[in-house]
Amino acid sequence: MMLISFTCSFVLILIVWFKTDALPTYAKLFGLGDFLYINEYLEDSDGKSFPQFLYVKYPNFFTKMCMCPICFTIFWNLMFLFSSSMILIILFGIITFLTVLVYFPVYLMSCLFLYYLFNKLIS
Repeated sequence: MMLISFTCSFVLILIVWFKTDALPTYAKLFGLGDFLYINEYLEDSDGKSFPQFLYVKYPNFFTKMCMCPICFTIFWNLMFLFSSSMILIILFGIITFLTVLVYFPVYLMSCLFLYYLFNKLIS
């Protein structure tokens, strides 16, 4: 059950990041326009999405990882896995951590499958 909730949560993050302009809208609303390059994006976006704008304006490894849905999914989920691995080992033991490692590829593939299924449904 937890795997399904994590999958749906991350698919929602993918949809918001790649298919909406929610991040620039809310960042501007909360006054984070300068910090997240939102003001630059609003001035010269030329019809690009926010991830595309970041990659064109600031081409580096991090923006490339944020531009591709597959890379975004793998990169951020690996960051989450490594940051939470010590907590899992301390709280629940090594068996729980190994179980998470077994289900990790299934989780990644299900996230990407649901995201691309959503893309097909809206197009």
